[in-house]
Amino acid sequence: MSVIQCVHDATTSHWLMISTIGCPTDNVNVYCSMQKWPSELSFHAITSFLKFTNDKVVARLANVSKQDGGSDCGLFAIAYAETLLRGLDPVNLVFNQEVMRAHLIRCLESGVIGPFPVQCQRTVRRQYVRQHTVALYCKCRTSYVRGDQMVACNKCHKWFHCRCVGLTQEDFDGLRKDKGKKFFCDTC
Repeated sequence: MSVIQCVHDATTSHWLMISTIGCPTDNVNVYCSMQKWPSELSFHAITSFLKFTNDKVVARLANVSKQDGGSDCGLFAIAYAETLLRGLDPVNLVFNQEVMRAHLIRCLESGVIGPFPVQCQRTVRRQYVRQHTVALYCKCRTSYVRGDQMVACNKCHKWFHCRCVGLTQEDFDGLRKDKGKKFFCDTC
């Protein structure tokens, strides 16, 4: 199933768009008008939403043209989504930022989202600025976030969120204090 989703990164107060269109299994493209990676917390939400199946996901930061200033990221995220829905690649377009807001208002008033105004088309040598392979953990198949309480199975050595395997805070504290105590996942 292909996905297009606008995402608000609360950590950086920034909008971006993700998509699995044209991606191999367990890959996701990130379209950010500032060409920045989503925060750790935002990427965790993305992996939770997309329900990846393997132990890792490849995230590719698309080489889209950058916005001027810092306040139009939401407009760009919507423009990227609309462009992909029309079967085009946002990497090949330079949007006309000066008229994007007025265009979106007209679209919302008319009830029809149309193509965003483009300054020019471009051809890039690299479709992606960066690529990262991110490990996924637990039976929920999400990325790690610093501070998550996780426990490793003593047999398969896979890591699990305490909340996902039903460990209470008391159980978790007991495992940390007494190294002789063992934890085994449901599979083991």
